[in-house]
Amino acid sequence: MKHDAVARPDFDINHVIAYGQSLSSGWEGWPALSLLPCHDSLMLGASVRPRDQAAARWRPVDAAEFRPLTATVQEQSGRLLAPDEVAALAPGNVAMGETVLEAAVNTWRGRMLTAQHSAGAHRLLASSCGVGGRSLEALSRGAQPELFNRLRDCAAAAKQAAAVRGLSYGTTALLFLQGETNSWGIDGATDDRSAYKALLKRFYGDFIADVAVGIAGQAAPPAMFIHQTG
Repeated sequence: MKHDAVARPDFDINHVIAYGQSLSSGWEGWPALSLLPCHDSLMLGASVRPRDQAAARWRPVDAAEFRPLTATVQEQSGRLLAPDEVAALAPGNVAMGETVLEAAVNTWRGRMLTAQHSAGAHRLLASSCGVGGRSLEALSRGAQPELFNRLRDCAAAAKQAAAVRGLSYGTTALLFLQGETNSWGIDGATDDRSAYKALLKRFYGDFIADVAVGIAGQAAPPAMFIHQTG
């Protein structure tokens, strides 16, 4: 896709969504470091993650309202952990902590503000929708359970929260951190490079159709950023 074909962060609320396996939701990412808001970046509810770690729905922690973006630590049950509880965690505990979103969004927003001096406008919203240990097949549209619904739910809730405040909404970036399960061929997941590429292309097209167009109603698709998958 041409660089000039993707959506620009020109909405009032520009959604940056992380999706994939455990790396997308910050497993073992504790203690969280980004504990104070940076710039004017946002999250939906009391965490970038939902209250349910692996459900086929995305429900915010607490009310579906915009809050300053900070990193949190959650048990697999979704419960937020207090600082003393985080300090007591044993090495290897799979509590979910800081994700890639906090640094990515805060860095991007800082550069936007430096270039545009537009504090309060074109704000960035960070959300994580990933589920640990899942293959690309399991994360794609039509799988059972349909974890893809997490993307739909999150975008719909964010758009509604923006609408309540009279703000425009769009999805401007998808951070896709997945591939380990496929690379290892676990649970029947394809480990064939060409087959994986085809599945990834279909997934991106479905995300554009269902989320960027179907929910956000935007003309240009969000850019998708991927990491080394295996």
